[in-house]
Amino acid sequence: VDNLCSSGEECTKVLSASGRWVERLIHFSNECQIIVASFYGISGASVKGTKHTDNERLMQMALTRIAVNGAVPYIFGTDLNDNPNHSESVTMAVEAEIVEDVVAAAFGNAPPPTYCKGGIHEGMRGSGCTRIDTLLCNSTARHALQSIQYVYNNSHRFDHVPIAGIFNIRRYL
Repeated sequence: VDNLCSSGEECTKVLSASGRWVERLIHFSNECQIIVASFYGISGASVKGTKHTDNERLMQMALTRIAVNGAVPYIFGTDLNDNPNHSESVTMAVEAEIVEDVVAAAFGNAPPPTYCKGGIHEGMRGSGCTRIDTLLCNSTARHALQSIQYVYNNSHRFDHVPIAGIFNIRRYL
């Protein structure tokens, strides 16, 4: 990515100012820490145009944050408001092995929808149902991942399926 930000610090400032991104460093011990981040994509980003371009730019900055943190386990949850497979930023980061879309991998690269306009339920398909949410992990966090699952129980009031990622952080303690 060319000239996104002159430094990791500048990316952090732009992302924070957007109000769509948060990143936290969690210390488990002096020797163990992980980074957990979240990004809320721009509504309407799935349609090519300004919103899509702006969403991609923010996503590129967030993915740059993952890359600059090296081997520190990094777990990145996102409601991209676009299918991760349609995001040039996500596709390039996966191809460059900066991140893995662990939800796609858990479902054999054919994950079910994570969003349904009329409310979520197992087996949802059709108009208004799509995949716009995922977990992206760097290789260090990926090695700690034990399982991924969609949580449909008690989620009937939501239009997004909660995604549960179970990580074995003890291996880093």
